Amino acid sequence: MQFSGCLFLFTVGPGGKIFYNVMAANGAWGGWTAIPDGETHETPAVVVFNNVLHMFVRGVPNQIYEKTLTQQWSPWHEVGGQGLTPSAPAATVFNGQLHLIVRGMDDGLFSNVNTGSGFGTWAKLPGGGLTHNTPAVVNHNNRLRVFVRGNDNKIYVDSRDGYTDWSGWREVPGGGLTSSAPAATVTPAGDTVILYVRGLDDAVWRLTIRGDLETSTWVKTAGNTHHGPAVALA
Repeated sequence: MQFSGCLFLFTVGPGGKIFYNVMAANGAWGGWTAIPDGETHETPAVVVFNNVLHMFVRGVPNQIYEKTLTQQWSPWHEVGGQGLTPSAPAATVFNGQLHLIVRGMDDGLFSNVNTGSGFGTWAKLPGGGLTHNTPAVVNHNNRLRVFVRGNDNKIYVDSRDGYTDWSGWREVPGGGLTSSAPAATVTPAGDTVILYVRGLDDAVWRLTIRGDLETSTWVKTAGNTHHGPAVALA
């Protein structure tokens, strides 16, 4: 995650402690630093909104907490609305607002929005979509896209353009399958999504998405994994 001219890298260590490392503009890493309070069993979601770095985690057991960084880290506080999740949260900035998307305790998808003055209430995404994993959320082609692993291992997406309601869940073209959470990032121009998944063969597969879900074919990359991948453009 780029913030204040530096690249921030976050990970979860033993005992659920959260660590981060910062790469300066000269390419030098500063070393791992533990965030002294708070713990999580899942990967944090990190996004920059209104020149503030926001980090979201699934707490212990399932509450959703936020910590922010400007010059110093703020204390942890629970995201409003009493939302719960059994997986890591996902977040992105879209249409000038901070959107937080989580898997609910019923495996449905829920969203909460910070318009600049704090989060509101949780709303369930319509259409009955279900997942056993963390969603992937991006701002693509002036649309908010939410990608999930369906309970049938197919990959689904729901979208909205900021003016109309959600379009409804549909399978991502290309016939891809995954046994873990998908990962997605958007190119700097904002017109192309790069979607990565762990295939059923434990290989990492990549799909390019342009326009209104105009996809390439899946490409197998080097390496195998037993977990969902993570991706970011530096």
